[in-house]
Amino acid sequence: MAIGTISSGQIAKPTCYLNILTPPKRLPTPAGHAEAFTRLRDAGLLPQEHIPTYLVMVRFRNRLVHVYAEVSDAEVYRVLQSDLGDFRAFLADLAQILALEPPTQCCR
Repeated sequence: MAIGTISSGQIAKPTCYLNILTPPKRLPTPAGHAEAFTRLRDAGLLPQEHIPTYLVMVRFRNRLVHVYAEVSDAEVYRVLQSDLGDFRAFLADLAQILALEPPTQCCR
């Protein structure tokens, strides 16, 4: 992976975004994905009103990764049909963060 880029696999890793901020804005490494969002919020980089939705996204991601057999096809289909706007909002917030300071490094 090239320095200053984000791979498609990192899109679901909000902890990575803390590591690509330049040193003056570097934040402590979070304990998990949910904490990454709250740290970005506390640093003024994410709007408070988006955090509850992003935390729901984290919980769904965790279910897909850790207990995928318990997630029904119907639930995945519903999310794909009705909740992609949440993901687009997250990408817009991320683009805004990255526009503030060009990334200097990425995590794996």
